[in-house]
Amino acid sequence: NIDSTEQEVIIFSPLSGKLVKIQDVPDITFSESCLGNGVAIIPDTGDVFAPFVAVIEQIYDSSHAIVLTNNSGVTVLIHIGLDTIKLDGRGFKTFVAVGDKVKMGDIIIRADLDLIKEENYNTITPIVVIESDKYSMMEQVDREFVKAKEKIISLKIKDNDRN
Repeated sequence: NIDSTEQEVIIFSPLSGKLVKIQDVPDITFSESCLGNGVAIIPDTGDVFAPFVAVIEQIYDSSHAIVLTNNSGVTVLIHIGLDTIKLDGRGFKTFVAVGDKVKMGDIIIRADLDLIKEENYNTITPIVVIESDKYSMMEQVDREFVKAKEKIISLKIKDNDRN
């Protein structure tokens, strides 16, 4: 007998701005879901918040991207802008370190969107659920604009009880 219960995980928006389908991100790594499925946001402001209660797994040296994992093992990559690694950290301030525990809505990074645009980088920010194919269902809100800390993705984790 295999009983499976499904646990729902809600991912809240780390940014305020225009919600875009991941397939519409002008970068093949994201648009073809190489890292996983998700959404993207063209941000109105540069404040980036934790999308759920999590541990900080990785912060890129240039502070343009961060990886967080919640207690259910769901891992999310937030990648601020495209090719912004080339800024070598200019325009990014981090408020957390690897190993830190954060609550949903804690500020984790502040990005200087004006600087990013002045340097001719796209500010579109992919929010990717890593290994999203291991979840039984993933739904995204269907709205044009979202505010930070609003629900943007819900997914279901299959817990198989092997007795």
